[in-house]
Amino acid sequence: MDLSLHSMEVVNRLSSLLSREFILLYMHNCITSSSIITDRYLQSRTVRLVCVFLMSLLRNGRVGVEECRVEVEGFCVEFSRIREAAGLFKLIKSMSADV
Repeated sequence: MDLSLHSMEVVNRLSSLLSREFILLYMHNCITSSSIITDRYLQSRTVRLVCVFLMSLLRNGRVGVEECRVEVEGFCVEFSRIREAAGLFKLIKSMSADV
């Protein structure tokens, strides 16, 4: 599935009906797709959207922190210049400390 705002909205809204495996694969696809974008403006915009999407999944308990922590932390470090990535990193750390 191609990465787009629309597809992230659909997955987010249907996340309670989708399997955990599908959500994890889609998350991986989002992270990978946003990392390979060459246009810096488009990449920044996409990374922001992906971060908000991932925060929503984590906060709503659709995905456990330990299931995706390593990949998401790497993504956040790669894009640490983007405010939403820093926020996602803080969320992951705070949720990891709670577990």
